[in-house]
Amino acid sequence: MEKLEAKADATTKAFYRWQAKAEDPQALSVQILDILTSLKVKNLGRLRMGAAYKGGRSFHISIDKSEYSLFLKQVKVLPFLTFSVAESKGSTSVPVERSRIVLWIGPNRE
Repeated sequence: MEKLEAKADATTKAFYRWQAKAEDPQALSVQILDILTSLKVKNLGRLRMGAAYKGGRSFHISIDKSEYSLFLKQVKVLPFLTFSVAESKGSTSVPVERSRIVLWIGPNRE
């Protein structure tokens, strides 16, 4: 019984950093929000999901690991000009059964 309780309390500081550029970050943010409403996400940031941030739109969320691949698959088909995924370690802890994602969608400025 103790082992189950210890596992339930396990956390990780690993997270995914997704970065994208788009012709219309606002329109794609609306599409991202539509996808998120169908999944079990939690907002982790101080800003609301899709809030204006550094010239683009920001999402700082936690999603059940079982939904991560589906979410990534749905996002990757959106018409981004660029899209990257990197793994990092940070200071925020989340339960091991959830994936933390920091997504920023910005304009294409060259």
